[in-house]
Amino acid sequence: MRTPLPGAYASCDRKATYAGLADYDAPFHDRFTGGTFLPSLSQRRDFAELTAANELDLALVNPEFRARVGRSPAGTLHRFRPLLSDQAWTVVEEVF
Repeated sequence: MRTPLPGAYASCDRKATYAGLADYDAPFHDRFTGGTFLPSLSQRRDFAELTAANELDLALVNPEFRARVGRSPAGTLHRFRPLLSDQAWTVVEEVF
């Protein structure tokens, strides 16, 4: 997988970005600069896959994380469904 939006994973203002990430014209919000930009479909897919991988990894290896967040990552990842590969979505369904 290519590195999505170099540096963007850490800089993402998740509250402002996640809800619309699957929408073609939804901006990506940078929490450090306050700036926004429109990522390409490829960039949005890569970002969604990285987010899913991170949330799944945390849920699988950290029982405290899983207990704290319950099913909430599944809700976030459900919004990303149009961007996620079938393989990623299968694991999301299995874990959450």
